[in-house]
Amino acid sequence: MKKLFGTDGVRGVAGEFLTSEFSYKLGKYIADYFIGGEGKKVFIASDTRESKDMIKLSLAAAITSMGLDVYDLNVTSTPEASYIISKNDSLFGIVVSASHNPYEYNGIKVFNKDGYKLADEVEEAIETNMLNDKELKKPERFGNFITDEIDKTEYVSYLRTLMKDYSGLKIVCDMSNGANYVTAKEVLNASGAEMIYIHDEPNGRNINKNCGSTHLESLTETVKNNKADIGIAFDGDADRLLVVDNEGKIMDGDHILAALATYLKKHDKLKKNKLVATIMSNIGLKKYLDTIGVELDVTSVGDRYVLAELIKDELSLGGEQSGHIILKDYQNTGDGLLSAIFLINSMVELKKTAAELNGLMKTYPQVLLNAKVTNEIKNKVLEIESVKNAIDDLTKNNPDMRVVIRPSGTEPLLRVMLEGEDEDELKRLAKDLVDLIERETK
Repeated sequence: MKKLFGTDGVRGVAGEFLTSEFSYKLGKYIADYFIGGEGKKVFIASDTRESKDMIKLSLAAAITSMGLDVYDLNVTSTPEASYIISKNDSLFGIVVSASHNPYEYNGIKVFNKDGYKLADEVEEAIETNMLNDKELKKPERFGNFITDEIDKTEYVSYLRTLMKDYSGLKIVCDMSNGANYVTAKEVLNASGAEMIYIHDEPNGRNINKNCGSTHLESLTETVKNNKADIGIAFDGDADRLLVVDNEGKIMDGDHILAALATYLKKHDKLKKNKLVATIMSNIGLKKYLDTIGVELDVTSVGDRYVLAELIKDELSLGGEQSGHIILKDYQNTGDGLLSAIFLINSMVELKKTAAELNGLMKTYPQVLLNAKVTNEIKNKVLEIESVKNAIDDLTKNNPDMRVVIRPSGTEPLLRVMLEGEDEDELKRLAKDLVDLIERETK
């Protein structure tokens, strides 16, 4: 079982877990794994956190010491980095980001030459080599750190070709003070829409702070005050999208998937009339898809597992309730800006408001609580007899209720989700279950 890599790379508090020493050592073992593969260039990008340079330069020092040339993409979103990596004779690439987490955190996400996040077995091999201090390959030379030879305009041009004419629309965009604060403007300012941008002045410490996809209050207020047609919000590295519709209601990843499935199906671009979501998706998504003749495949939580299923079954659309949406025919990873473009295209071509698209599926009450547990025990909680019995009793006494319990891939938490008809009852039962888990794991 992996100890360093979670569901979205390596992540932790910068300067505590994620130190320059740790980053340097990990960088050497990442390089060691890939040396000898196809491709020559290594790309490194980051979001806007103040710890980005400490980690990025430590990684770059390690990788160049192994004889590889490193190209600095500076502040670049995860999807844009993935796109660049896939187009430029890469050996591998890295994004330094902790996604939606506060600025104190940072992370290291590794991508292969095709711009895909690494498979579990590759991450496990890298960390096993590192934890066992495996002897590293001896480089024949030292590499270069290159900062001035990268053309970053292709991604912007590509997204512009996918947009319809948004003339007459008023769009609010929350940048989360994150990695997309420049690129999104370069794309959306060419759309014809009246654009309003908020949280687009990063200072190293305000990424995701009361803004972005995890804090939609200011976006909701701005949409209402400006009578906007739609509000879109990214997270810190812009690989996810959440939306506020023209009535000020939140549109999560499930509702976005419902809208995109409808749109793609109408244009015969939903391969096999099937999409992929995770065990955390609302049952309302499946019920809606049934009405339009679309099948739902369900995976474990994590966009990497959604992507793996898309690749395996040669499908075109998948995502998570959290807003990771993968349009596989257009991008190799979750892309908040691309997803926003397709959603707004749906509004334009289906001639529906954001609220009408948001209302396609009914949301059944879901209660999601976090139980605080240590990283050492979070994968073993379901083996505790009293916890197993409590879950069995819940499902036996409430046959229409769904119970999902899973460890967080990035934090010392256990996610407890209950879904059913009565929200108040769900809250009570979920709290009882969380209390039991925390008692039994002290």
